[in-house]
Amino acid sequence: MIYFLFSTFSIIATDTITKEIGIGSCSKVLGVGFLVPWIDPEYGAVATQSFVNVKFGKLGLELLKLGYSPKEIIDILKSSDSLFELRQVGVLNINGDGYAFTGNKNFPYAGHITSKGYVILGNLLKSENVLKEMEKAFLSNINKPLAERIILSLEAGEKAGGDRRGKQSCVVIVKLKNGGFEGIDDRLVEIRIDDSKQPIEDLKRIYKNWQYEYMLISYIRLSNKNLESNIKYLLQSMKVSKDLSADSYNNIAWELCSRNIFQEVGLEFSLKANKLSPKDANIMDTIAKCYESLGNYKEALNWLEKALNIEKNNNYFKSRIEQIKGLINE
Repeated sequence: MIYFLFSTFSIIATDTITKEIGIGSCSKVLGVGFLVPWIDPEYGAVATQSFVNVKFGKLGLELLKLGYSPKEIIDILKSSDSLFELRQVGVLNINGDGYAFTGNKNFPYAGHITSKGYVILGNLLKSENVLKEMEKAFLSNINKPLAERIILSLEAGEKAGGDRRGKQSCVVIVKLKNGGFEGIDDRLVEIRIDDSKQPIEDLKRIYKNWQYEYMLISYIRLSNKNLESNIKYLLQSMKVSKDLSADSYNNIAWELCSRNIFQEVGLEFSLKANKLSPKDANIMDTIAKCYESLGNYKEALNWLEKALNIEKNNNYFKSRIEQIKGLINE
């Protein structure tokens, strides 16, 4: 496996405000996400590629945990590998300090760019411009969530020529401490396109829904000042979207109103969901929750009664009605 050729272009990046860290890679190989990206959301990330030595991923993360700098880590990796000139590896810590190595036996064009907050590296590329365009796209979208910036960087690299052999697979993984589904793990975004004629397009298509179905819900659940700008960005994006489902609007509305944040937006989305699915009693319950969170108990009662009229034996709706009546009578 040490000799497996994973020629690719990748970006390792972190958002030092939100504490997200991620890797994006594309290549003309099957399943680029299987070997290249290694991430620990508390310490940093490693991308190992070219004639890939997969041991670098695990060892690199262990060294980050021990407090070694990215440069020190790459020096240690070099000392452990007699074939190091075949390798390409990048390391970025959670504070945004990075370092990369491109061996002189990598297939051209091969090179890397390092700066505060990101490392961009690639080999067997059409030209150096691939890396430059990736950097330009990443830096020009600074107000967007990290995952989107990584995808836009990969797209720019592909448009600039990408892997000289063609295209087949892409991956984007972004981790945030407790940012996974219901906080069970740290995987905020994990999208792998392992075998496709249009991997970038597939990546973008899946992310379009992922950002609302999973990422935004995690942001809301973790809601803090560091994530507020990302929440606002995604809520605004939802407002102008024209092809979201009733469930998408309803799920976000429920998260917002049950946590008493951005309740006006939650109400707006729940009413949009109702227009798309006017006989869904659960959506009516969400509308009621939003009115309740805004202190409009009479409207909350009105929508709960509508929900009960559809599901006449629903004990949850009955108990909610009694609860709201109690608030009205206080």
